[in-house]
Amino acid sequence: MLLCRTLQNTLLRPVARCNFAVFKQASRRSSDLIQSYIITSATANSSITCRALASRSTNKMEPEQDGRQVKRQRAEDEQANGAAPQQDAPVAMEVADDTAKVVDAPKAAAPAPLSNNKAKKEGRKANKENAKDPARSRCQQLTRDIHQSAKDNNLKKAMILFEEAQQEAVKLPQSVFNTLMYLACGGNEWETYARGSQPSNAQSGEAFPTREECIAAADTLWAHMQGANIPAENTTYMALARIEAIKGNPEQALAWAETSISKAQPVQLRLFHPALVGYCLKGDVAAALALDARICQLKLEHLDYGEYEFARLLEVLAKAGSWEQWTGVLFRMRDELNQLSPSTLDIIRSYFESERATEVFGPSTINQPPTNPTEPAAVETQPPPKRKRGRPRKQPQAAPPAAEAAAGAAGQAPAAGEAAVAAAAGAASNGAAARGGASGGLSSAASDGGSSGSSGSVTSGEEAGGRADGTATASSSGTAGGGPKYVAGAARWRVTSGVEVDAKGFSAAAGACLKVVDLEEAEWTSFAAGIASLAIKQELRKDEFARYMEWFDRNGPFDVLVDGANVAFYGQNRPSGGFCWKQIMSMMELARAKHPGARVLLMLHLKRIQDPEAAKPEVQAFLEHLKSQRAFYYTPPGSNDDWYWLYATVKAKHKGLLISNDELRDHIFSLLRPKHFLKWKSRHIVHYSFTPEGVPSLVYPAAFTQCVQELENGSWMFPGQDGTWLCATPVAEGAEGKVAE
Repeated sequence: MLLCRTLQNTLLRPVARCNFAVFKQASRRSSDLIQSYIITSATANSSITCRALASRSTNKMEPEQDGRQVKRQRAEDEQANGAAPQQDAPVAMEVADDTAKVVDAPKAAAPAPLSNNKAKKEGRKANKENAKDPARSRCQQLTRDIHQSAKDNNLKKAMILFEEAQQEAVKLPQSVFNTLMYLACGGNEWETYARGSQPSNAQSGEAFPTREECIAAADTLWAHMQGANIPAENTTYMALARIEAIKGNPEQALAWAETSISKAQPVQLRLFHPALVGYCLKGDVAAALALDARICQLKLEHLDYGEYEFARLLEVLAKAGSWEQWTGVLFRMRDELNQLSPSTLDIIRSYFESERATEVFGPSTINQPPTNPTEPAAVETQPPPKRKRGRPRKQPQAAPPAAEAAAGAAGQAPAAGEAAVAAAAGAASNGAAARGGASGGLSSAASDGGSSGSSGSVTSGEEAGGRADGTATASSSGTAGGGPKYVAGAARWRVTSGVEVDAKGFSAAAGACLKVVDLEEAEWTSFAAGIASLAIKQELRKDEFARYMEWFDRNGPFDVLVDGANVAFYGQNRPSGGFCWKQIMSMMELARAKHPGARVLLMLHLKRIQDPEAAKPEVQAFLEHLKSQRAFYYTPPGSNDDWYWLYATVKAKHKGLLISNDELRDHIFSLLRPKHFLKWKSRHIVHYSFTPEGVPSLVYPAAFTQCVQELENGSWMFPGQDGTWLCATPVAEGAEGKVAE
């Protein structure tokens, strides 16, 4: 009744000559909005009348704005009447509560969202409060200006604003000091300053502050924070560590990192970067090894090393490290990375082309077995044990007492200062740091140099090639080659860029084949547990994945997993395309033919078996046959089926294969540890395709793993980002292009 009365009073009586074409249904409650009313008028004058009435009947606009709008619309209507008599454009009417507004539908802007109106109200309220409190208004203005200066990377302007705040006794919030400290330490260019260079911005042409200006600004800010009792946060300690690296004081940079940890601040790997860079620039191998051991001692998964950390270790070892330490880092990179950037490849190339790398070919080391730096000297001089032909055995790895001593000493290094760093470095250089839950100690990995590496299961390319003919074979542990110490007559390294590798993993430049590198037994267990933990946290129904794990324990493991939805939608991006059961059935048939005796599991979402297409007799017969063999599992509503097939494939360990064209770029996969996920992804995904006639074919993983590898003849291969490899091969003196044998 209220709605009808509003329409009658505001519209029907004044605009009786208007022609109302359509009125859509209004809301049942008087407080609801009328969704849409279409009004057409017979003449242009009626349109003017409707707009004038609308402006008078609503109080949502200012009077001056209403008058300007009416004058503008009247001018447009008069111009239209002078040109030719035509019907007005449709107008839409909105009714809210007791008011009605008629606006020109094509010309009027959409009503502002409620959130914007709320924000405007809050802004007006804040302005009123600021008018009453000038100090608060000034603080907010300075805060905005300083943050804008940070975006512009303008340290000089930011410090001027900071000085104004001090003169006016304005108390700035904590976030402002974090921003100022970030700017003072050079921002993202802090390492450029630390390396003694002046950064430049060729695009904007703006000059960066000098090294001295950065140091002076940081000292001023930190002194003020201490005097004003402003608490330091993680970003503050990181900025202080970076400033110490710029000053050339890595010991104090490490001390600030330890202070942050002692204050229960979040531990981040980049917190240790300033100290690591400082040790690299000084060529202090012992201190860098102690820092590496300290990071491993924390045993945090999110502290897994990336390419940046490994590159800094290579940089310092290239200056003063031993061959065992150098190869130890390379083996760790094998387990963590699947490609290297050009800058890292440059460090590797420079080392192998240097005189330091040729020292390994000295007379005392030719034809000698690989040494293990964690074993006593007496053991190192013993001849290598004779081994039978066939699959090589993995060498046992014993943790020596020196590892515990290094880890313990490294734990005290940053807090105690330079003396403790030197003590921990001495222990680390003479022994091995225990491999923790993160990246593992450098010396531990070095102990495997010349044998099997830090971890990872290694198989020759020929053995791994069994996958191509449909056999899901398990990779076996073995040695990664004896290294250059087994090479007789070698005197130097020949380094070649842009090396190609054929489908079987053979490199003509290296004269040998690449291998398959897979996860170790403990890594499989850790990987599966990590997937289960993340899946349970991500799922809407926490008990569904736990129920699936119980089902898998009763019925698994399965050798081959088929991503049903991915297969069914292959090539269906056309008007007549859709979920194709025929493709799933033909793929299951091919998987069984390629893998006789292997267990094949099909995974689908519940809604797929509830579709009308699934009710067809041939589909029902197909599903019943799979259920009878326990070769089918459907994921419940609200679940992400990616977790389910990923868990099943990993539980199958070496033998597990996933048939899918999914590139696994979903954000959920970024939650997994790269050291596990990247290696698994390169070895256990089988891609496929269908011919126009619907015949499927499979594309198995390569017969080798794309990672850092030492080959049987002592050559080293390093994968680049462009798909080519960097090859370092031991050759005889004067034998250009000939590999020493």
